[in-house]
Amino acid sequence: MKITILTCTYKLFMRDAQIEALSRQTFKDIEWIIVDDCYEENKGIHASFPLIHIPPSEVTPYCNLATCANDGLVRASGKYVFFMNDYVIPQPECLARHWQVQERMKGCLLSGRDLAVEGIPAMVDGEKVMLKDYRMALFDSQTIPCKQLDDGLIEIGRDGVMNWWAGRNDSAPLEAIFECNGFEEGWNGRWGGQDTDMAHRLMTYGLKYYLDRNSTCLEFEHPRGNKKSVRTEQEQQALEGVFIKPRIAGGAWKANTDWLVMLPRDLKGEREQWKA
Repeated sequence: MKITILTCTYKLFMRDAQIEALSRQTFKDIEWIIVDDCYEENKGIHASFPLIHIPPSEVTPYCNLATCANDGLVRASGKYVFFMNDYVIPQPECLARHWQVQERMKGCLLSGRDLAVEGIPAMVDGEKVMLKDYRMALFDSQTIPCKQLDDGLIEIGRDGVMNWWAGRNDSAPLEAIFECNGFEEGWNGRWGGQDTDMAHRLMTYGLKYYLDRNSTCLEFEHPRGNKKSVRTEQEQQALEGVFIKPRIAGGAWKANTDWLVMLPRDLKGEREQWKA
């Protein structure tokens, strides 16, 4: 398998649209792994491509996105992982472009265009709709320093790596993700932070970050706040000083291995056990 698409979801509310979008991809060597909090309600999903549909290892009343993503990564077999939130629709050439750039760069942190659609129109292709690409705008305006390369690529340093969002047209090599031991589960309890943490650790591990103008996903309005939070937004942001800054300073890239996590995980070991 060349690309694993990973989706963590609470409602899978765009299921049929996402199945259609993945079926229309010009790049066909894919699998879709869905880690679904509402697994029992959604059982029996079928597609024309390999699909793994599983519940998370633990269903919690609070957001546990990092754990769900790690559960899915253990089952992944792609060379690269394309992260797809349940409100994102990749355009037909999207995965082919990710494969092309990832192979050219021999593995990297990669993000493409993420066009926010106001509402859910009956049609997108061929229609004039208002689209906003907040991530690209940061670099077009030079708000964050970057280097323009050929073929629509932009190279971005540590100052902008937090814009790798792990779900809105983003990918990374599976091997590097395992070397970093997946997403830091200490971020569980509220949404946000786990993807920035992963991006910084992957960069410390040695990957470069690129933004691609020639890869496009559409982002639709979606439900928020389905689960309780155990922290305020300010408390969640303060975890940067607990997880991200000390690891950058120490040159560390592994997650889920120290006293900060009550139940450390070994994703490589779990994967070997699952495969056996």
